[in-house]
Amino acid sequence: MDPRPGFLPDPSSLGFARVHPRAATETASLSGSNKPHKVNQVAWEAMRRLKSTKGGRIGLDHFRLLRRVGSGDIGNVYLCQIRSGGDAGAAVLLRDEGGGQGGVGYEEEAAEGGVEKEILGMLDHPFLPTLYAEFDVSHYSCLVMEFCPGGDLYAARLRRPCKSFSISTAKFYAAEVILALEYLHMMGIIYGDLKPENVLVREDGHIMLSDFDLSLKSYKYPKWDMRGNRDGNGT
Repeated sequence: MDPRPGFLPDPSSLGFARVHPRAATETASLSGSNKPHKVNQVAWEAMRRLKSTKGGRIGLDHFRLLRRVGSGDIGNVYLCQIRSGGDAGAAVLLRDEGGGQGGVGYEEEAAEGGVEKEILGMLDHPFLPTLYAEFDVSHYSCLVMEFCPGGDLYAARLRRPCKSFSISTAKFYAAEVILALEYLHMMGIIYGDLKPENVLVREDGHIMLSDFDLSLKSYKYPKWDMRGNRDGNGT
């Protein structure tokens, strides 16, 4: 799949509320009702319709689990489909936070998951994940996000002749990663796990940074004077 340049909207700051991990209850929210870069995207619109027809409640019973596609320190990742949709275009990822294999303690797990959900709820950029919805069921906290059928850059490189990217392809991917990181830094987010395995490839060939469990959110922002110089006493 040859990547093709897409639109690059100006990054914008979105408001958010801190999300604390919960247990035993099954509540849900459709994250970011206004995500301009998702307009006319099939899975996003399917999630919006699902929320509108279910009275705002989204739970595990609204999805059909197809297969497990990955696992990490704080959870497993499943490919699933909206039961009421049925078409392949509505396929999304469902990640349960709590089934990890990295030996992370419950408190650390909950803290990392809460920070990640907070960060994901802020994002609105074509090269970063969109949190479609989040809900709790039993002792799991579930996140619903976009599925990237192209796999990750590490696997994509191994599939290439000589197991390497061409100069032009490497520049293309590097440019998109830089744009994603630039947006994150403007939002006060430090991305803490940059590696080829965490750079996913969407169906259209563009990238999506994944795994924000090691990321940090800064609550201090630098001030800039009229000449564009940074004031070290940021707030």
